[in-house]
Amino acid sequence: MIHLLKTTAVLAVVALALIANPLTSSAAARTIGGVACVDPPPVHCDGVCSREQLADQGNAVEPKTGRKFFLDYPCDLKDNEQVVFILSLHGAGAIGNWHRHYFPALAYVSRYRLVVATPTAAGSGEITPGQRGVRMWIADSDDTYLDNIVDFVLKEVGRQNIKSFWLAGHSQGGMTSNRLVCTEYFRDKVDGWLSLSGGRIGAARIAPDFFGPNGPPAALQSTNPDAPRPGFGAMPSCDISYIFESGDQEITALPATSPLAEKYHCGPRVRLPDIVDEKKG
Repeated sequence: MIHLLKTTAVLAVVALALIANPLTSSAAARTIGGVACVDPPPVHCDGVCSREQLADQGNAVEPKTGRKFFLDYPCDLKDNEQVVFILSLHGAGAIGNWHRHYFPALAYVSRYRLVVATPTAAGSGEITPGQRGVRMWIADSDDTYLDNIVDFVLKEVGRQNIKSFWLAGHSQGGMTSNRLVCTEYFRDKVDGWLSLSGGRIGAARIAPDFFGPNGPPAALQSTNPDAPRPGFGAMPSCDISYIFESGDQEITALPATSPLAEKYHCGPRVRLPDIVDEKKG
């Protein structure tokens, strides 16, 4: 099941965490890896997306596997400009272009100088006994593809031009980010993980009726690390920055403690003013 979240809060957090200085002057148009930049972004549907639009798997091709992905970047990007790179992973049952609109970083690439790669999983697996063949991220069929996308972007943009690199994943894509972030391939490249309802490092009490009558009890979710959705993020074995995002209909309250905060001996939490998104979708 795919859950839509309010995205203004997410993007506000990303803007604070990933902000790079915007350009004030125009630059000649360029391409990244032969992918031409267009404005508005390709296959961008402002409102309701059609089935055909969502089925489009991208404007870029990962050359080693031949699999497509979406690549969004500022059309006035300079050759040696510092950017924030985001590898953005959809949740189980979704597709890259759905996720691209659910977490619309594509709308902010110029303002915050982002390069965003949004792929689509090839794998499928069993989530529940009655739900088979759901598209999801599987190591054997997808990890090499994701490594290759990162190699592609680092080569074309220039690793020296990556100001920071974040994994951003929704639901099972978030848990996949958690699995990947400290692997041998990613640990010396990634700066942080943004979990979009993709599991929290430390317990979060799920709203009692969030999953409906057939979902797991909220008490089980908050106390049992082996419980199913939305899962617990494992403590990273490397040093990363971490953002957990969840809609106010998903959890009963923001947890008071954080294992990461304890690990780094952080000071008292400071709550900033709430951000309210009144636009649905």
